[in-house]
Amino acid sequence: MLTHGYPSGTPLNEGYAQMIKAEEQRIAKLDSIRQSIIHDTTITREERIKRQNELDDIKTFRQWECQTLKPLILQNSNNELGVAMRQAYFCIASPENLDDICPYLGEWILSRQQIKQQIANINTARKMAPGNHFIDFEAEDLDGNKVHLSDYVGKGKYVIVDFSASWCGPCLAELPNLKNVYEKFRGDKFDMITVAVWDKPANSLKMFKDHEINWIGMINAGINPMKQYGFDDILRIMLFAPDGTIIDNELRGYRIAEKVAEVLDKNPEL
Repeated sequence: MLTHGYPSGTPLNEGYAQMIKAEEQRIAKLDSIRQSIIHDTTITREERIKRQNELDDIKTFRQWECQTLKPLILQNSNNELGVAMRQAYFCIASPENLDDICPYLGEWILSRQQIKQQIANINTARKMAPGNHFIDFEAEDLDGNKVHLSDYVGKGKYVIVDFSASWCGPCLAELPNLKNVYEKFRGDKFDMITVAVWDKPANSLKMFKDHEINWIGMINAGINPMKQYGFDDILRIMLFAPDGTIIDNELRGYRIAEKVAEVLDKNPEL
């Protein structure tokens, strides 16, 4: 069995040990809930799958992470340990999570450049909130021609936009889900785009070929879409309405088909 010690000897070391223990407790709690779902003989297979999917949903995961870190942040509102905790918190925080913690940030922590940048990124992410209009950007199609997101979004169809990169393992892991969604729902009311960001065009083209991506592709976008929408985790799958407004800004796994089916008023199992 793998064991390890915890840092000790100073207040900051003790605080860091507390952060590690809180994370371990969160993971243990999630695993306990997952095991209880797996072994619950009173629910159907479909209900079991639904509960497991809900537990694994990225938004649920991030909310649990923020809840774990918040009390520790409040105990370290203006020291080096607080900086480390806030950096971890801001890597996963939504704008709502930012609003929840900002009133408790000390002036010294707020002066740190990395903290300033993370706060700026999260504030930019408010532009991704459902109901906002899409933000246009330029890239290239697979033949090297200049194209814009506005060439495809806001043109009367529901559109999934998958921001991806050839080196991003989680992005590639979502491709089977995206393929299923595209095959089920493509048509007059629905389309899909993969936008290669933070990647070399040659590598992006290889990704499209190797993974047989047969929907719309945009490459050589650089990091401009990430800056404009305010996200720094490459895996980002969004759904836009026919008029170009944002419906959802963070779809993954089973929720992609579920959400598309919902807006199209169709069965996700088609």
